Amino acid sequence: MISRSRYISIYTTPPLWWDLYRQSKKFFPFLKLILRFILSLFHRKKIGGHYAVTRSLLHGLNKNKIKYNFNSNIIISKTVIVLSGTETLQFAITQKKKGKIQYLIAGPNISVLPSFDNKILASKEVDICLVPSTWVKEKYEEDSPELLGRIKIWAAGVDEIYWSPQNSNIIKYHALIYLKNTNAPIKEVKELLNQFKIPYIIIYYGKYSKEQYKESLSRSKFAIFLSQSESQGLALAEAWAMDVPTFSWNPGFFKYQNYFFENVSSSPYTTKQTGNLWNSIDELALLIKMYNKKNTYFPRKWILNNMTDALCSNNLLSIIYH
Repeated sequence: MISRSRYISIYTTPPLWWDLYRQSKKFFPFLKLILRFILSLFHRKKIGGHYAVTRSLLHGLNKNKIKYNFNSNIIISKTVIVLSGTETLQFAITQKKKGKIQYLIAGPNISVLPSFDNKILASKEVDICLVPSTWVKEKYEEDSPELLGRIKIWAAGVDEIYWSPQNSNIIKYHALIYLKNTNAPIKEVKELLNQFKIPYIIIYYGKYSKEQYKESLSRSKFAIFLSQSESQGLALAEAWAMDVPTFSWNPGFFKYQNYFFENVSSSPYTTKQTGNLWNSIDELALLIKMYNKKNTYFPRKWILNNMTDALCSNNLLSIIYH
């Protein structure tokens, strides 16, 4: 049985000495990297990779008083988690081959599919491959059957203190539209909200700050998400933590480069407590009518019971130390 240390090392970027090792035949880049390495001895704490996922894990571990090191230049633990980056995973695989790592966990932000990036994610040195939801797990298993038995589902959490409604007595009049894909039926959604005489706020994916998003959520009674697919959907979870239910457009497919994905979800963690999925404008209209009659959603309660940073970091530890 593989030994799993109770002290874990977490990486989103490889140590700078790894760059030195790989660039040692190039003299001037080598000198530059030496300088960067010396500077890194004093500063190696910047969060890398998918910020929200990394932040959630580190914050959750801190809340649960779990010891770890992050992006360290020295591998302290035999149990290593690589959250993101193919180069970071290559570093970890090399160290495992040398016996410096005994148990290697990789994901969930490394490759779109395990067959991408020279199939590095499907390497035999990877003991656990993390994915954020069931539909992603199914696609990974179809794509790389050699990962069967090694894929585990792990979702990151949200900070329920920051993402918290400040004043429950405020009457909310707006709907929030979260627009991610330009081929989404945004025109039809606007027309529908106008018919219901519901004012709306539009948030554009990748073009807002978390402060802007929180402020918009605080003014919204529900949110309409226009995204073809989400591997997890942390922006959705942030809305739920603010006690804002979501109605998510769910076409069930999307195209990435030359790949066509079917049977996918735009909100894999939607439940009866957090919101609903819809495909046609008529379905969305019915959801809004039902909501206007009676709000039966309790999204913040679901978050507090299922998807806080502390709960999700414990879920990952359970996967590692099962």
